[in-house]
Amino acid sequence: MNAQPQREGTQAAVARGNPESTKKAKDTHGARTAAGETPAIRIEAFRNVVVTSVIILIVGALLMSAEPGTLLFKFGSVTFAISASAAAGALIGFLFGIPRALTVKTDAVRSGFTDNTNLEQISDWLTKIIVGVSLVQARELAEGFSEISRMAAVGWGWKGGAVIAGCILLASALVGFLTCYIWTRTDFSLFLEDNQSSISELKRARELAERERDQAQERALQAVETLEQTVQERDQAQDRAQMVASELEEAVGFLSKAGPARPSADALAASAVGIGMDTRARVEESWKGLWNSDPHKGSFGGQAAVGGYQLQAEVTQLTEGGSKYGVRLTVSPLPGSPPLNGPVRFYLHPTFATAEHDVAPVDGVAELKIVAQEAFTVGAQTSEGVRLELDLNDLPGVPEGFKG
Repeated sequence: MNAQPQREGTQAAVARGNPESTKKAKDTHGARTAAGETPAIRIEAFRNVVVTSVIILIVGALLMSAEPGTLLFKFGSVTFAISASAAAGALIGFLFGIPRALTVKTDAVRSGFTDNTNLEQISDWLTKIIVGVSLVQARELAEGFSEISRMAAVGWGWKGGAVIAGCILLASALVGFLTCYIWTRTDFSLFLEDNQSSISELKRARELAERERDQAQERALQAVETLEQTVQERDQAQDRAQMVASELEEAVGFLSKAGPARPSADALAASAVGIGMDTRARVEESWKGLWNSDPHKGSFGGQAAVGGYQLQAEVTQLTEGGSKYGVRLTVSPLPGSPPLNGPVRFYLHPTFATAEHDVAPVDGVAELKIVAQEAFTVGAQTSEGVRLELDLNDLPGVPEGFKG
């Protein structure tokens, strides 16, 4: 007893959860009438009734081709008259029962199509005309109907049966009118509403598909832009990597160029005895806490040439557009001064891994090659205690990108 309600409840739950199932359920069950039939089924039944009525009219017309007065002629004339009267009443009932479409005014301008209301307007005009003519020409209509009834009775072979013939014709017309009117107001209206709902669902589905298509296109464009940006970043990273590799290669070549030979560590340690420890203390104190500044500025007297020696520098850009520069530092005697006898200590910026370098002179010149990104102040001290200072920013012709 409970199997059928449970199954229907399950179908309803599935229909509520799935729009497609809702549509299928609506197509399968539809809006039920009092008899449990859908408007589509009732439309089909009404179509069968119309076809049957047309067949009856044709049969009646064919039977009327028999010789007047015969039984076939009388049967055919009665059948044709009743069918024609019912058809006329059905037409009037259809005109009176045509539903009027609901028109909702909106300020939004939308593209598409609207319902054609010509049939509604025609039915409205005809019903008003029929009612008006019936009220104004009631006597003439009654006399005309009486004449039709009398002629029908004569044709049917009913002498004095005009009243009965008129009742039959009137009853047929009323049955056709009421049947078609009720059908138009119920099943036909539901049929139109069901079709309108289907059209609305199709429109909503199309709009949803268009929105999804636009969103998919937008996502595709964003993906393409992201891909292009990724490719661009990859190319930039490759360019930077190539530039860094080139700079490193140039730096290695710059540092490995043939120059004065470096003394051994033991020789440097033995020859550095003459450098006073007070200089180291003053240097450390000068740049302590100033890591990002220029700590050697002013710590070595501010003179690049003093005491018979001079501190010089040459700056070359390792790669075009790169950020690495090769710096060649030299301490040499001034003209007329004796050559260097001991090592020279170079003081670089504290950001270098090795900020102090002891270089033994070769042929009277101490030379140090480094790779740097920005200019800074270089300090140098000879074994005789002569202190030299050179700001690389002050070099003539130094590249603009090298200036700090």
